[in-house]
Amino acid sequence: MKKILFITYYWPPSGGPGVQRILKFVKYLPELGFKPLVLTVKYGEYPAIDNTLMDDIPPECRVYRTTILEPNNIYKFLTGKKSKHTIEHDIFSQKDKNIVDKLAKCIRLNVFIPDAKIGWFPFAVHKGKQIIKQESPDIIISSSPPPTVHLIAKKLAGSGNIPWIADFRDPWTEMHYYQQKRTEITKNIDKYLEKSVIDSADHLTCVSKHFLQMLPPKKKYTIIPNGFDEDDFNILIEMTDNFIITYMGTLNQNRFYRQAFEKLHYFLENHTSSQSTIELNFIGGISSDIKKYLKKLFSNYENIYFRGYLNHNKAVEKIKKSTVLLLFLEKADDYKGHIPGKLFEYLATGNYILGMGSEGDAQGIVERTNTGTITSEPDHFYQLLEKNFSKWKEGKAPHPNFQKINNYSRKKLTEKLTGVINSLLDSEN
Repeated sequence: MKKILFITYYWPPSGGPGVQRILKFVKYLPELGFKPLVLTVKYGEYPAIDNTLMDDIPPECRVYRTTILEPNNIYKFLTGKKSKHTIEHDIFSQKDKNIVDKLAKCIRLNVFIPDAKIGWFPFAVHKGKQIIKQESPDIIISSSPPPTVHLIAKKLAGSGNIPWIADFRDPWTEMHYYQQKRTEITKNIDKYLEKSVIDSADHLTCVSKHFLQMLPPKKKYTIIPNGFDEDDFNILIEMTDNFIITYMGTLNQNRFYRQAFEKLHYFLENHTSSQSTIELNFIGGISSDIKKYLKKLFSNYENIYFRGYLNHNKAVEKIKKSTVLLLFLEKADDYKGHIPGKLFEYLATGNYILGMGSEGDAQGIVERTNTGTITSEPDHFYQLLEKNFSKWKEGKAPHPNFQKINNYSRKKLTEKLTGVINSLLDSEN
């Protein structure tokens, strides 16, 4: 079996969307004739813990973990947070509460380049060289964020003369929360590092075309989107007779559409006689100020549930039971390539997707699969909600295009990755 060395910060027991991409590649690679090796951290600063994801790691996979110096401990000290406190991964999307918050973010953005995980670099390189000597991998794949993984891969690929694929789940220097918060010196250093990685990598993979365009030009690239794992949806669930509206994922200021929630409140007020059959679910982390607002807005409504982070299996169960799945895209300029990982799991349910945001790659996917609508108009959002409620009362089910939805299965996407790997290895021989 050809061996692939993955370099990734996010790995089980990490929960959240960042871990899914590489984990699912690793899950299906042995079936396709590849042996995965994973270089990751021992104790990561994860958005959530989900031990159920450990079940997806195949027995053929060897996982190597190393120490990391986490500057988040400095941030916790400066902001008065306890050592066990989890730093939200969307911390830069949140408003500064005080001057200490502002200073801590400034240090994080301008001192730790390219990111706060740069303290992993020496430990990962040292361990990576041992792995290469012991395992002789045929190829290296690094997946960001954090971009530090690419610097590690560049060092290891160069020293071992090994082909290397740099995988991007997000942009690098063009991340929306970097804008106007970094000094020119920091920006220039980071752009230099970014270009050095792009120039050195043998091939790029990226989740969307628009995100690829936010990176320095590269001749050899492949778009491999995120997806869903069929195995996760092969579960029996007990359906209810309720009209269930669910939002899954992080809800912060960049994804908060106040007018959409006002329209949702108006919808509930217009259906007081049916409120006992309408359920509103929030799954995942919600910024404290937004949660406070929502509790006040829906204070007269009983069937609202803030469920917090659920393990992946339970989250899938909840969205499968839902009637309407809410999707809120990032409110950021030039971010058309933003495709939330949850979108693909929404697709797999076949339930209606009602989104808010600007046009982009996510909207194209929803339209092609006939799974819903993404709009930028609150009134249109309300009309679509009413339309779906009427159809639900009439017993009319959605008609998604499952043939196109199946193109986003993790197994098919892994096959696409192996095609890139084989082509690259053949060209090396």
